[in-house]
Amino acid sequence: MNLGCKICAACCHLALAAISTVAQQVATESAGAANVALQGYYSGQSSAYWTDITGVAADFRVFIPRAGLLRGSFQGYGREGALRLGDNYLELSGVRWQGRHWTFTGGDFRFSASMAPFPFYNVYYPELAARGFRIETSTRTRQIGVFFGQETILDGPRVPFRRSLPQRTTGAYLKQRIGSHLQVAARVLRLTETGDLPEQKEIYLLPNRRFPRLNTATVQSLYSATSNLRFFSEVSGSFPGAGAGGISVSWLTGAVWESRMLLARANYVSQTASYLPLYGYFLGDRRGPFGEIRFRPWKRMELSGSASRYENNLERRADALTARSTSMTAGAAFALPFRFNLSGQASAVRYSSSRPAEAGWFESDNRQLTTSLSRPIRRHTPRISFRELDLNTKFRAERQRTVEAEDIFQYKRLVLGGAARLQSIRAEERRHTVFVRGLAQVNLGRVSAHANVESGNDLVNRTVFATNTFSTTVVGISASLGSGWSFQAEAFRNRLIMDLNPESIFLLQNRGLALSGALGGYNQWSLYVRMIKQIQWGVALPASQLEKYAAERVPLTGSIEGVVYERGLNGVRPACAGVAIILDGTRVTVTDADGRFQFEDVAEGSHRVGLKHDELPAAYDPGPNAEVTVFVRSRRVARVDLEVFPLGRLQGRVKGPAGASVEGIVIRLTPTDRYTITEGDGAFTFHNLREGRYQVIVDQMSLPARARLTTEGAVQAVVDASNPPEGTLEFELSMETNEKPIRKVLELDLTGTTPPR
Repeated sequence: MNLGCKICAACCHLALAAISTVAQQVATESAGAANVALQGYYSGQSSAYWTDITGVAADFRVFIPRAGLLRGSFQGYGREGALRLGDNYLELSGVRWQGRHWTFTGGDFRFSASMAPFPFYNVYYPELAARGFRIETSTRTRQIGVFFGQETILDGPRVPFRRSLPQRTTGAYLKQRIGSHLQVAARVLRLTETGDLPEQKEIYLLPNRRFPRLNTATVQSLYSATSNLRFFSEVSGSFPGAGAGGISVSWLTGAVWESRMLLARANYVSQTASYLPLYGYFLGDRRGPFGEIRFRPWKRMELSGSASRYENNLERRADALTARSTSMTAGAAFALPFRFNLSGQASAVRYSSSRPAEAGWFESDNRQLTTSLSRPIRRHTPRISFRELDLNTKFRAERQRTVEAEDIFQYKRLVLGGAARLQSIRAEERRHTVFVRGLAQVNLGRVSAHANVESGNDLVNRTVFATNTFSTTVVGISASLGSGWSFQAEAFRNRLIMDLNPESIFLLQNRGLALSGALGGYNQWSLYVRMIKQIQWGVALPASQLEKYAAERVPLTGSIEGVVYERGLNGVRPACAGVAIILDGTRVTVTDADGRFQFEDVAEGSHRVGLKHDELPAAYDPGPNAEVTVFVRSRRVARVDLEVFPLGRLQGRVKGPAGASVEGIVIRLTPTDRYTITEGDGAFTFHNLREGRYQVIVDQMSLPARARLTTEGAVQAVVDASNPPEGTLEFELSMETNEKPIRKVLELDLTGTTPPR
């Protein structure tokens, strides 16, 4: 058994034992998941060069109640008799302390060199990766972090590991959100060289980028003026140290407009060689403008264009490469009738460079034109594309033309595809070839497989003496084996055959030479295998946004306090005890004797606080602010005041003479639309009235027959719950008498005559 397999077996055993121990300790009250993978990458070629990488990659994620999210990773591989390490770290995040969330990371860590959200793509910001420690504390609007470690970069084929570089990073950063429109960030960074670079050091650092010791300070900001318009800016100062030059300033500024119809980006960058000289990255040392626009006047049309102009070696050092480039692109895309899609783009790049100790400039002027036409036809997606590339330098002019036809067929779980490309090159001579490729994918539930095949002639490296034919084959399979086990494998083979040019064979054989047509061959193959075991315990963790998951379950907390006031006739006053208050529809408390209430341990963020209507005492009505939204900050008290209307009543009586009916008389109350009717004794009552002034009116249409009021039919009344009236309202009725009339039939006067009627 080789060293790689021994290391793999030992690491796998240790990883499984550690994860099982953690799982047993916290399974009853936490949520967690882990993956343990045994993987290897093996490659060889006809020249007998071998790559043998075998190892284990294990990671786990555990949410511990009241503590936070614990994550860890171990990746160890044996390669050619040596141990290589991948990402190895232990991290505890979401720890709540002193009103902040804390994250502690030991081992490998990385984060983006851009601290504020970066809205452009023409400037590259790498990840700052190191092996050491990082501590970060955060609130809703602020993040503060410190870090220290040895810089690392990814290395290795297919199974990547981390290579340590002789550069130490030490620094701190601050990210702050100000309101809803502005984000600012600042970082101080110290880079220190700790040794010699590995072999082929030009891969890791350009000659003019080496600084044994460098201090930098950077400030970034992103201002969202509107939902469409954003401004980004960055200023950075670098100080190489005593005797190594003064402070150099780098800066970038730009704006973005983004709407449904128009997208426009523009920026200008000026970065010195000491901007961010991380080993393994080529950053800084550039200056120039960039602009891009995408315009969509109609739903079926999009126009685009971009332009840039850059130059480097701003310090004009004689030992550094000096380069200048200008590029322009213009494109259009159309959704045509009958489901046709047409797109095209034209681009031009002009590049010039001057190398140290070389006279003059090397210049090239390159242009490219591409078009593509496609249309879905049932289960097929055919596409035809054309490309023309003009490469022009002072040594050579070349034109490449390519026409390609492609079709993708999809039926349920099967995908088949193929393409043929006719390629021609015209330089000192004309060359033509056909390049073909095919693909297949199938998904059978637990098992999925894919294959890609490419074959053609290499026109670029073809000479008058030899022709090159190459073919590439990739086959892969993945399967779910059940019980948390899965398997993945992929095989790759690339063949390059160099044959003597037929014209050369004819010429040399005519000279009496017996020759073989095969000049040489190159056969490279690789195999990647990975066996994975997934382990879960407790509640299932989400597949993504684990930090948000932990923060919601271990939140930063504050408190909510307030008073419930009575809004009455004479202003406001504290309400009595027993008024129910509800928080976010779940937590309930009641007011004390002074009308005060309090909620402790409320998570940071927006919350709804209001009266619990179904438990509100009968003596109150909800006030105008019966429910409010309040924002709670960590370790702070949020103030909320609510109001209720105290309720009173009005009583009265309608009186009448003996024997008169005073029942059923309608009594109205204005300015409300309420009314009631009198009882048998003439009494009436209005309940649950808010404090205020009212008018009580007797509806005279409801009075009994021959009854009339002897008092006013409308009286003013005041409802004051804190000072109820001693008496009642009274109305009096009187009844008109109903005498029968006497009819005179015959009446004689003294004269004996009857008077006229």
